[in-house]
Amino acid sequence: MEVSDRLGDYGLVGAAVIIEGEIAGLAISCRALGMGVEHRLLRHILGEMKASSVPLSGRIIPTSRNIPARNIYRDNGFTEAEPGLWRVAQAS
Repeated sequence: MEVSDRLGDYGLVGAAVIIEGEIAGLAISCRALGMGVEHRLLRHILGEMKASSVPLSGRIIPTSRNIPARNIYRDNGFTEAEPGLWRVAQAS
């Protein structure tokens, strides 16, 4: 994901890797985190996965480095299926 606004170009600030319905990697630059772009990226992923019958899931392994992003799944309609594993059912 690349981001720019009226103040300038932030460049490449995020990426996601999805393997068989699981977000295996989600990275957002700290310079863009909190601007709402993390939610736009996740909504884009959800939109792309809409046609799939596979439920999308992602993991949060709590560390001191991911505190600012810990609620990204909760804030975007995922529910915690088990500690650290978040899942959202795709509409059919």
